[in-house]
Amino acid sequence: MPTSARPRPRRPGRLDKVLYVPLPPPGGRADILRALTRRTPLAPGVDLAGLGASARTAGFSGADLAALVREAAVASLKARRPRPHRTSPAEVSVADSPCAVAAGRGRR
Repeated sequence: MPTSARPRPRRPGRLDKVLYVPLPPPGGRADILRALTRRTPLAPGVDLAGLGASARTAGFSGADLAALVREAAVASLKARRPRPHRTSPAEVSVADSPCAVAAGRGRR
């Protein structure tokens, strides 16, 4: 069982049971990514199974994957925002966002 950084929540009387939930395997990460992006528009080339199986997402919990999807969506929206020097926003995929690049899926 991993050690807690803060012992206060683990004092007697605070919690009845301590449950350890292991990190998801590669297939589980892909399933979590599919569930998290169910209502999120994705570019046609986004490979959630490949992202879940990637060594770059090894050690990611479900919460980490949710943060990845959320940050990728925000980065995609910011990249699509019209700039004064552009006439129309370029199509940007979630795979090209900085978070997807950090996970090993985008262009550098």
